[in-house]
Amino acid sequence: MLYPRRYLWILPLVLTVVKPNFSTSQSLNIYGSVVDSVTLEPIPFANVRIAGGSIGVAANARGFFALPEIPPGTHKVVVTAVGYISSEKEVTGSAGTTIRLDVRLVPTAVELGEVLVTGERKTHVPLPVTGLRRLEQSQLRAAPVPVQKDLMRSLLTLPGIVSTSDVNSRFYVRGGGGDQNLFMLDGMRLYSPFHALGVYGIFDPDVIRSVDVYTGAFPAGFGGRLSSVVSMETMEPRADKLSAGAEVNLLSSRVQVSTPLSSSSRVFVHGRISLFPDTFKRLSGFDQTFSFYDVMAKASTDLLGPNSLSALVLLTGDDLRSQGPASASYRWRNQLFGVSAHGLVANRMYLMASLYFSRYTAARLPDQNSVITSTSTGVAQPGFRLDATLYSTRPNDFLNFGVEFVLPQTSYDFVNSNGSQRTYERESANELTGWLRSHSEFWGMQVEAGAHLQFLNILKRGWSGVEPRASISQPLWGDWNLRLAYGRISQSMVTANNEDDLIPIFDAWIALPKGLPPEFADHYVAGLDGGIGSSLSLGVQVYRKQYKNLVLYNRDKVTRFDPDFLAGSGKSSGLETTVRFVQDPVDLSGSYTFSRTEVSSGGFTYPPRFDVRHTINALLQFRPSPSVDIALLWEFKSGSPFTQTMGFYSRMLLGSAFLDPFEDDPSFTYGILGPKNAARLPSYHRLDISARYRFVVGSLSGEVGGSIVNTYNRKNIFYFERKTGQRFDMMPFFPSMYLSVSL
Repeated sequence: MLYPRRYLWILPLVLTVVKPNFSTSQSLNIYGSVVDSVTLEPIPFANVRIAGGSIGVAANARGFFALPEIPPGTHKVVVTAVGYISSEKEVTGSAGTTIRLDVRLVPTAVELGEVLVTGERKTHVPLPVTGLRRLEQSQLRAAPVPVQKDLMRSLLTLPGIVSTSDVNSRFYVRGGGGDQNLFMLDGMRLYSPFHALGVYGIFDPDVIRSVDVYTGAFPAGFGGRLSSVVSMETMEPRADKLSAGAEVNLLSSRVQVSTPLSSSSRVFVHGRISLFPDTFKRLSGFDQTFSFYDVMAKASTDLLGPNSLSALVLLTGDDLRSQGPASASYRWRNQLFGVSAHGLVANRMYLMASLYFSRYTAARLPDQNSVITSTSTGVAQPGFRLDATLYSTRPNDFLNFGVEFVLPQTSYDFVNSNGSQRTYERESANELTGWLRSHSEFWGMQVEAGAHLQFLNILKRGWSGVEPRASISQPLWGDWNLRLAYGRISQSMVTANNEDDLIPIFDAWIALPKGLPPEFADHYVAGLDGGIGSSLSLGVQVYRKQYKNLVLYNRDKVTRFDPDFLAGSGKSSGLETTVRFVQDPVDLSGSYTFSRTEVSSGGFTYPPRFDVRHTINALLQFRPSPSVDIALLWEFKSGSPFTQTMGFYSRMLLGSAFLDPFEDDPSFTYGILGPKNAARLPSYHRLDISARYRFVVGSLSGEVGGSIVNTYNRKNIFYFERKTGQRFDMMPFFPSMYLSVSL
């Protein structure tokens, strides 16, 4: 048992927060859902209140709300949401009565066959969790990106999230490694959701309704990764009519169809496929033939009331083919099959459940090359997640609890330096977790406490499997809030990658090497955020993370008896500031991040390659007319650390007794490296511009747009080739355009 007393503080805190009454009272209770009147999609976080009083709540992410403890009688319930016409419903009930109220809000404007949010935009919307960034579909499409829309690249505009190059969209969060990010789609886990070399993610923003990004101290209910959670919700198929759309750009094309099947069932299918391989060569710098595809299909049916059942299929594939005997071919595949349900199982109990199977595979194929060896890796994971929320008889109070069971089977096959086929791992890294999370309001202060329970770790290591989580949000004045949060998080699966690789070819997921305990991170977060008037919002957060038992690649391995990985430690701290100004037709947002990360292993302390000290993002969106959007994005990053080459020496093999070692024996040139990551590359900056124009021709609507990446053609260095000294730069000036149409 590992220091059990250090976690006992969580018990009285949870008991205090759970104190609110969950029993049935003699008051009137109102519950229901809020959906879009056109698409029947849930409207997350709509405001629901009783007219003429102070009683009000916000709907959850699925549009469900509960108004408890209402005095008996007749009341007007007012429902509002940004971009929709407010609704007012009259309800009457006696003591002890429970009334269900389902509300359909009408969009404020319907143009070009799409619902466009044109209502008043509020710059500051207080979020329920410290460290949470929420992005709606319109925000995912706002920033300029190279060639095709990409969800992952949109996340790079958020504070605390950085990449090590603009060639790929893989990212690092608040000093955490690339394998420390948890990706979830409708509550189901995914592994390495990127296309080849990480140039793009596998998600088109057009099929994602919203994204919740937790960058630190995330609440109980999320675990298994140390640094962040990216939780995505897919869009709902259209319930009102058949719609179809297509798009073509300089890299790929896509087709999407959505249609109702009956009054209660609907389905959509979305697919993309690469068309122009030369574009990929220019983007990545790899002179190889590339092709990819991704397909997503979703079917939903309504059950009783606001309850629904849906099935989801996601299939993606990438192939990078060799151009001759000197190179190898690569193949990546990602699949997800799942069924999920959500709805009310009691008057105040909201339930979400998902059963799924996720698989990720990658392989290197030597083809005709006798020097390059074959390598393959994969993760096959069935999983089940049950998430329940019990709403109190007090507004804004709830108890969240659930369980998750995942059975990942990992494999990593390769040929070693002796030419022998080896299997590093072929075993299960099972996780059985549960959580309890309570949220209450005391005199305006929001208090949340809970624990994430790693049951298998509890059986093996006692109290170290209990991960306490807590947060406090204290209103100060107006919209301003002071926030504090703490969380302990563990991780039991890692990637067998070298963190110094410029572009990881593929992620070899493995269970923790034998003899190494789970990785741990303690998150401490404090923040202040609020609005100034209706147009300006500000926010600042400071954080500190302490890492323990980090699994690090052993670069000093010499013999087969040396371990492949070592246990290390680390720490990361930083400051993040955000500002946003909205005054139609201008939307200006910006962020500055200072961060510092250090890793210690084997007696050495060094900054990892993703330790970017200063980051600035500035995004300007301008709508000169209802059919035209213009966006400018400027990025700045201070230089990434790297290890310098101090010199070279020739090493003779001395392999033959019959050759003069100084005249006939061949020799190889080796580099002499300086201290690890002691130097830094020059700073990085670039300006991207995009514009789009929407049009209507009869029953056909469409959009034509274009973007320019690196507008002033900044020569941002990628790396130097050590042996030749040749310099390689990142993405140059790169214009692109697209055309989309829909019915």
